[in-house]
Amino acid sequence: MNRSPFFLLTLTTLVTSLTSLSQPAFANDFLATCRNTRLSNTKLSAECKDTQQIYHHTSIDLDGFVSNHDGDLVISVDEGNFAKTCKAIRLNRGNAVLSSKCRKINQQWKNTSLDLNQYIDNSDGRLILH
Repeated sequence: MNRSPFFLLTLTTLVTSLTSLSQPAFANDFLATCRNTRLSNTKLSAECKDTQQIYHHTSIDLDGFVSNHDGDLVISVDEGNFAKTCKAIRLNRGNAVLSSKCRKINQQWKNTSLDLNQYIDNSDGRLILH
């Protein structure tokens, strides 16, 4: 069966369009669709676009799912509470990297960081953990 290039291009476009409909809006790169990102204590706030391109103020408390694991910042949906054993908590607004000094089991302090853009999404104007 010989198909024309136009038919194949149309079929490819249709498959790509249908695939993109099943994906959540703005997944896996909240920085691309959010502005005025800031950190206050453990609360990450931003203005994020919804699917209609309208910005909404949204926030998420990082202390609910970021943990200190022997001096390393990690995502842990069961534990969180990193602020109790970390200090000098800050956010690089240009790349959404959370950095801190966290206490290890041996009581020493360790510089650590976590790329929040790998774990937080903009879901139709709301910051969510993915």
